[in-house]
Amino acid sequence: MERPSPWEPHFKHQELWVLNTAYKLFGPWGPLISSEATHRGRLDELAKCLAVAPPNAAVRLFWADAAVCVEGDDMSEWIRFLGKNAPSEQQIAKFLWPNVYAAWQGQPSSRSLMEAMRDWSPEQMDKPTPGVSIWKYELEQEDSWMQRSEGSRSWYEWPRLPTGRSMSIFLQRLNERWGADAKAVGLVLDMDGAFLRCFSANPLSNNSIQCSPAPQGLITVLGGPKGITTNFKATLEETFRLQGVPLLEVLVLTGIKDAGVGVNQTRCAIGRTLVQIKKGLKRIGASLNAIRTDTRQDDTLNKNRQEARSIAETFD
Repeated sequence: MERPSPWEPHFKHQELWVLNTAYKLFGPWGPLISSEATHRGRLDELAKCLAVAPPNAAVRLFWADAAVCVEGDDMSEWIRFLGKNAPSEQQIAKFLWPNVYAAWQGQPSSRSLMEAMRDWSPEQMDKPTPGVSIWKYELEQEDSWMQRSEGSRSWYEWPRLPTGRSMSIFLQRLNERWGADAKAVGLVLDMDGAFLRCFSANPLSNNSIQCSPAPQGLITVLGGPKGITTNFKATLEETFRLQGVPLLEVLVLTGIKDAGVGVNQTRCAIGRTLVQIKKGLKRIGASLNAIRTDTRQDDTLNKNRQEARSIAETFD
């Protein structure tokens, strides 16, 4: 019988999806975001998510009509090449803007790191950032967008076909990026999800360890400032079901209205759980040491009593 692989308390592959579908990325006269006024289209919130995302995770930022994808190390290497070791929210927005503008003009929205380093000059900072690509969807009937004003409750009925189509494509590409044997699982952070409390860094049941193959890839999904509406959530669930990827719903931490803070708080919660486990182990170790000390003291006391009895018997 083949022995199950040892338990690994982490995922080898990760993706972070942020559904900012209350806003559009493109309009008939240009992009609906701005590198200067980053609150437009809530580019500021999505830039925060990109800043706090795990370094090995691919990040996909969804608007209602497009998606901005950041994959690999090209963007981080480009930022270091420019001397921006700790970019701010405004700087990240400026790095994304050239790619969005190029996609709106119908030009290539990405380029390789080697090409960017070869053509670099202070006067050409408006070219696309390496590692960033734009997935744009064109609806046949533009009126379906124009009839509904962005940012209002009417966006509840915005077409969900672009979002569903892009998510399907990204899920299909997981086998190419992660390998055919890498099993994936989705995790939605939502107010209606199940309350999750971590008790152990390892499975409590042997059956879960023997489950083969264990998921090696995680897709974390959360909503933008306005959250995920019921209709878009149904599209998300249907897309994952059709692609055969399990989707779990976990209760998002209460009191969090900032998507970037939500990502950061989730990572911090896992870190705090591990710290509590370590503290618990230290307490157990201290208790064991105290028991050993008490045992030694009892042994010494018994030895002294035996010596006293021996001396008393000698005098008798």
